[in-house]
Amino acid sequence: MAIEQLRCSKLASLQGVHYYGGAYSNSCMRVTLLMEEKGLNWRSHGVNLMRSENLQEPYTSISPGGTIPAIIHNGVAVSDSFHILKYLEEQFPEQRFLPENESDIELMWNSVRLACDSHIDYNKSYFYAVVGGRPCSQPDLEWYRKHNPALYEFHTKYPDGMTSKQKLEVIERISKLCAQMDAELKGKDYLIGNRYSLADIAWIANFLFLEVLNFDLSSYPYLVAWMARIKARPAYNSKTRIPNVPLWLMKVMLLIKRTFLRIKGAAES
Repeated sequence: MAIEQLRCSKLASLQGVHYYGGAYSNSCMRVTLLMEEKGLNWRSHGVNLMRSENLQEPYTSISPGGTIPAIIHNGVAVSDSFHILKYLEEQFPEQRFLPENESDIELMWNSVRLACDSHIDYNKSYFYAVVGGRPCSQPDLEWYRKHNPALYEFHTKYPDGMTSKQKLEVIERISKLCAQMDAELKGKDYLIGNRYSLADIAWIANFLFLEVLNFDLSSYPYLVAWMARIKARPAYNSKTRIPNVPLWLMKVMLLIKRTFLRIKGAAES
């Protein structure tokens, strides 16, 4: 499990649950949704990716890979959404989100892992397809190269967004996933053992992120019904929802940062 013993005395002294992340993230949403489902009293700390706060101290002492989200619980740091879900389920067992059968529990954890690990292939890729690449400075790329090779590879592959062919490949990949999930949910309320579990919490964040990015889900009625079922739960609230930011505004924000980095790079060369 991605647990860090904090060197910073100020962070190590924090008591209770402290959450670090951003609102516009499927990885963050699955963690906030579970905390709300469990009725936890948690404090939120924003991490601004546009300012690369995720690649700077003190955040990198909490999440060495620079990924969001992360939590600190009674002075112990946990990063990566899969590990956070697992940690919270173990530390706060009063409200369980596990299937009844042991065999289904193993299936659930496999499903949760797949949902969390698919972030780059589906959600991050679709964001780049419809909005454009999130610009990275050369120091940021160097940081990723040293500390997070997977994100370094992704950012260097799409420095200015995707080609039309690459966009179509991403859409086809996501459409195939949606069809698989739709078939899996036919005749079922939930994914594993027909009981609301961590598998649903892990996957719903991915599809709600796609929905915010205007991915057309209308051809998948069982998937849409499952999403509506979860959105009707009290835990799906202002603390957990992914904000519906207009795509044009996100494109403008990324264009401004990309222009700034190019001007800065030209001035320094």
